[in-house]
Amino acid sequence: MMTCIGDDIIEELKSVFEHFDQNKDGQLTAAELKSVMEKAIGEEITFEYAEHLIQQASNGGKFCDFAHFLEFMKKKMHPEITDQDLEDAFKEFDHDGDRVITREELKQAMMNLGEVLSEDDIDSIMKEADHDGNGTIDFDEFKKIVLGH
Repeated sequence: MMTCIGDDIIEELKSVFEHFDQNKDGQLTAAELKSVMEKAIGEEITFEYAEHLIQQASNGGKFCDFAHFLEFMKKKMHPEITDQDLEDAFKEFDHDGDRVITREELKQAMMNLGEVLSEDDIDSIMKEADHDGNGTIDFDEFKKIVLGH
């Protein structure tokens, strides 16, 4: 299973983390989390609840660094997308089953989804997705686009 988020979201989460990290030591404590959350939601939370969140985010630790915070938030922000989910979605685009999506297959699949795209839009998608420049989108390229890499 994998979950990916864009650079803009990572920057937002970094800003949130830095706001929570009141003493600027690069780690969140339960006390810091409790204080900021109470201000943010306007309700008191227990220290135990804040401690539980820190333990969840840090895999059982008493402190949470940004890397653990980011992984924790990724899981909370996006449902897990399995490789099988991606394979199933890929098959909806790969009409002939040859393990690549051609420009025409992309156009047809988008029409099947109710999206009528201009030729320029199709060209733009192909250009963005076709990392190796061979004129088709393979499964790895499709996965990168879907997951926001």
